[in-house]
Amino acid sequence: MGVAAMAGSNVAMVAVMTMTPIHMEAAGESLAAVGLVISGHVAGMYLPSPVSGRLSDRYGRHPVIAGGGLALIAAGVLAAIAPGDSTPLMGLALVLLGVGWNLGLVGGSALLTDAIASEGRAQAQGGGDLVMGLTGMSGNLIAGPLFHAGAFGVLGFGAAAIGALLVLLAARARAPIVARG
Repeated sequence: MGVAAMAGSNVAMVAVMTMTPIHMEAAGESLAAVGLVISGHVAGMYLPSPVSGRLSDRYGRHPVIAGGGLALIAAGVLAAIAPGDSTPLMGLALVLLGVGWNLGLVGGSALLTDAIASEGRAQAQGGGDLVMGLTGMSGNLIAGPLFHAGAFGVLGFGAAAIGALLVLLAARARAPIVARG
């Protein structure tokens, strides 16, 4: 589930983020507006990391993954319905997209490393990162043709669907029983 959370969060983020600048430019937005939206997105990706790490340690990996899924749902729906020429709405969608990615990545990475003995963690995390990178690449490959076909909204709703899947997986997951001795 850790790798699924990492990969799902990444493909959702990459597919929407990659086409947002083109979507906004096609709607008449300036390069400055696009830069502002993408800057907010990058801040949403990385600034919450200390908090999401603490939340993951305090409340568990599954709730953090579910929170990431909820943020991806909100981001995806907003990106799908917001006009490309609305910098504030596109900015909010992309910040939420970054936060959803962050929570999915932090929760998923922690869940992955929890499941692996310490001597195999580096290799497992490397494998998870590879899967995450490949899914991000697939997000790029899907995003271009969909945007070209006039379906930017499909990218947003696709991200929302991935977010819903993460929420469902996290809700159905059972934390392992750890014997305390």
